[in-house]
Amino acid sequence: MASNLASTPGLQPPTASSLSTHPVTNTHNDESPSTPKSHHSTNKKDNENGNKIPLTLKGVPETMLATLALRAQEANNPRPYLNDVWAQQVLDKLDYPPVRALLKMYQFVLLRAKQLDDWASEFIAGHVAEGEGVTVLHLACGLDSRFLRVCCRDVIGDGVSGEAGGAGLSGGMVGGEGQGAVAGGKVRWIDVDLPEVVEIREKVMPLPPMDPNGKIGNGWECEYTLLARDVTDPDWLESDIPADRPTLVIMEGLLMYLPQAEVERLIRRICDRFPKGGQIIADVVGKKMLATQQHRAEEIHRMGAVMRSSVDDAAVEMAALHPRLKLRDQIRVWQRKGNYIHSWSMRITVWIWSWLPGFKTMSSDLRLEF
Repeated sequence: MASNLASTPGLQPPTASSLSTHPVTNTHNDESPSTPKSHHSTNKKDNENGNKIPLTLKGVPETMLATLALRAQEANNPRPYLNDVWAQQVLDKLDYPPVRALLKMYQFVLLRAKQLDDWASEFIAGHVAEGEGVTVLHLACGLDSRFLRVCCRDVIGDGVSGEAGGAGLSGGMVGGEGQGAVAGGKVRWIDVDLPEVVEIREKVMPLPPMDPNGKIGNGWECEYTLLARDVTDPDWLESDIPADRPTLVIMEGLLMYLPQAEVERLIRRICDRFPKGGQIIADVVGKKMLATQQHRAEEIHRMGAVMRSSVDDAAVEMAALHPRLKLRDQIRVWQRKGNYIHSWSMRITVWIWSWLPGFKTMSSDLRLEF
């Protein structure tokens, strides 16, 4: 679920007015709405001593460990699809019993993550190519390396390790040529999760690479922040997040665990907060999944994480939440472009789902514009 900034100088975004001329500086004492605030953890003994970090997370926050294990497992395949090369590095630092593979959900988690990665890259590239800066707000970031996958992979390459809470990944800066590298603009990326998750993330997640001035990026000046907040708090968007740019809000593995009324309030607050518009990309489950979660998401349910909300027809249910909100894409579980990574038996199962009421809307990836 939700997280905060690593305790390395230079990772705090400056005020909106100073982005183009000043390097990123640590401004955690600034209470201005233009500057995201951060929670810092300075206890690095676990990593310094080479010891694994014990975890006591329960419920929804614990689900991040299941998806982390799946991404690590997939990256070790000969032909990975998502290829989260940082997941195993993070997993190796945690003292946590092996997640029992979640094999039924294995490819579905990877396909979902890749779809959201692709949409995020498309949003950033489209705006920055026209010289327009953007804010990316990744809610419930957990131990996900999405910022590194979307923004850094082509510069630092695959498999480059870095110290959590240290000087960043060795070997380069954000930017360069190829997919995920956007020249000529500015990207403000803010990862958000609960304080207890942030504390863990600060200790185990490799940091983005920085130049000597503390600036992340080469050409497109990407600022990175890790923020400890509960996204259901009614005031955090207004007090912590600048509203001066088009904004992409990413919510993977979040909305289904919030009560329906809380989902609706969060969506409305996002649409009200950012006058320059933007997109919301998220995954949702349908009513059929909600009703049968004990069987279809058995391992997640065993963790105490209970799904509480559903969306079957986003064009009606989500778009009705705010006058500015419009559905651009709803990709059902059987429509994902990477379904070829499934076994043949699962491909047939997914095809059958596409014809059955309830099953055909069991899970979806959404792209909404506001």
